[in-house]
Amino acid sequence: EKEAGWFLGQAFQGIIRWTHANASWELVTHQGNPFIPAEIAANLSIDGALGQISGKMEAKLSAAGIRSINLFYDYHEEALSVVADAQAAGEEAATFFLGRGFKNVAVVDYPYAPLFVDRAEAFVARVGRAGLTAAVIPISMCQDSSGQLSFEVQLPDEIHPEAENPIGILALDDRLAVVLEDLMRERGISVPESVAILGIHNIPYLCELREPMLSSVDIDPERVGIAAAGQLDSMLNDKPTPSKNIYVAPQGIVERQSTDTCATDDAHVRQALRFIREHATEGIRVPDIMRSIPLSRRSMEYRFRRSLGRSILSEIQRIRLQRASMLLEKTDKAIPDVARDSGFSSQTGFITAFRHRYSRSPSEHRARYHSAADESAV
Repeated sequence: EKEAGWFLGQAFQGIIRWTHANASWELVTHQGNPFIPAEIAANLSIDGALGQISGKMEAKLSAAGIRSINLFYDYHEEALSVVADAQAAGEEAATFFLGRGFKNVAVVDYPYAPLFVDRAEAFVARVGRAGLTAAVIPISMCQDSSGQLSFEVQLPDEIHPEAENPIGILALDDRLAVVLEDLMRERGISVPESVAILGIHNIPYLCELREPMLSSVDIDPERVGIAAAGQLDSMLNDKPTPSKNIYVAPQGIVERQSTDTCATDDAHVRQALRFIREHATEGIRVPDIMRSIPLSRRSMEYRFRRSLGRSILSEIQRIRLQRASMLLEKTDKAIPDVARDSGFSSQTGFITAFRHRYSRSPSEHRARYHSAADESAV
C-alpha cells in the first residue's frame, strides 16, 4: 500500500531526527533499503530493529538476540508496538464534525485492515455519544479484466445534488477521501457545501494537489518514529520500559477547503464562520465580523449559539489556539511570535487562553512534542 510506505518513510525521518539529537546510534540498512526482511535482519550485526514487524518477524529477531518495535498498526496486537492511535483519530474526526454543527455524518466502510476498522468504530462510537447515528458508505476495490484496479462506492440515498442538509464524511484515509471527492464531482454534488470530506494521514501530494484541497487528520508519523526510537533505546540500555504498546495521538486536523463549511441553514452564520476562518489570526474582533453582516450583534450572537453552541468570540479564540498549537509543534518560533502570528494582542492573554484550553502552557506544549525523551514516554 502506497500510504503504508509513506507512513513508514515519515516515521523513519523521526528515527533519524532522534538519532541526530542523541548521537548514540548507527543506523543500518540492507543495500540502502530500510525495508529489511526478517531473515536478512536476523543475520545482520544489529542490536535493535524498528519497522513493519509482525509477530512472526518479532519472534525471529528475538531468537537472534535483536530487540524490536513494530510501527505498523495492523500488527499492534501481535508485536510490541509504537503506533499512531487509530481510535483517537476516529474520535477527533467525529468531534470535528460535531463542533461544526453537523447532524448528518457518515463513515466509509472499508474493513480490510484493523487500522480502518478501529478508526471507523471510534468515529461511530463518538457520534453515538452525541445522540446521533453515523451512516455507512460501503467501498470495495474491484479489478477489471485488464487488471486495472478501481473503487466501487455505494452512496446513501441522502447524499444527492438536491439534498438540503449537508453531511460530513470521514474517509478513513486520504486515498479514500480522493475517491469520494472524485465521485461527488462526477455526480454533481458540491464539496464542501453539500458534502464535507475529511481524510486521515495528511499526505501533501494527496491533500494539496486537489480542487478543493482535502482536510485531513494529521497523524504525524515523525512523532511515532521519535517515540519508537526513544523506546527502543531504553530497551537496549535495560532501562525500565512499559511492557505494553504506545499509541501516539494525532496532532489535530489540518483544515482545507473540503470541510470549509458549517452544517447550518443560517446563511449569516456560515458567512461569519468563513470570515473568522480567513481572518482570525489577523487580530479581528467581533465588530469586524458584524460590519459585513446586516444583523445586530445580539441577533447574530443568538444565531451563532443556536447553530454551534458557542459564542462568536469563542470561535475566534478556537481558531487562534488551533493555529498556535500548530506553530508550537511545527516551528521553533519564540512564544511572543507565536502569540502574534496566531492573532493574540498580548503574550499574557495568549498564555492564559492556551493554558485554559490545553491544561498546559505553550512552552510545556512545545516540549511535549519536541523532546525526544518525552516522545518516548507518550
